[in-house]
Amino acid sequence: MKKTAAVILTLILVVCAAVSCGSKGGAGKTASSIVPKEAQDVVRKFSEGVMTGDGDGMMLCMYPQDIFDALKASGLMNDFYNALGTGSGGELKKCELSDEAKISADACRGAQNYFNGYAQMLEVKGVSYKVSDGYSAKMNITTSENGKEDGYSEDIVIVMVDGHGWMIIPMTAQDLESAAAGADAQG
Repeated sequence: MKKTAAVILTLILVVCAAVSCGSKGGAGKTASSIVPKEAQDVVRKFSEGVMTGDGDGMMLCMYPQDIFDALKASGLMNDFYNALGTGSGGELKKCELSDEAKISADACRGAQNYFNGYAQMLEVKGVSYKVSDGYSAKMNITTSENGKEDGYSEDIVIVMVDGHGWMIIPMTAQDLESAAAGADAQG
């Protein structure tokens, strides 16, 4: 479980440096009353990537393909892959979302700025991302290793990037609203 926390923290560090549920055997599920099934599937795929060490799969749950390709080409993902290693071991027993809430229009603008900022920084040409929907939630993961269960929770935002699908952003809705307000102030 400590490896899972390290992986999540590394994801946040990758974000800061650049500009921040299911089971290995298919037994885990996400459960949510308001988050669309497709968004829940992304959270499950991300969690499976943590357990199996599938860095590409995890990053594709967070970035559109063209940003993923640019991040990979830039070498920024090397530290992430080194921290991930071969997976966290153990078995993912449960991945659930709690405290779900629809994010504001300002948070959607902040998410849009997040993706467009990455594209600009990485010199991805000819793209402009639009975020049309999103939810904040707490991702709650329970793992089991050597008969011992361990739990971890992380605040995430899941957004619909038009034409690219649902993506996880390892930030809070308030962080995204602040990013939108900061962009408005700059002008």
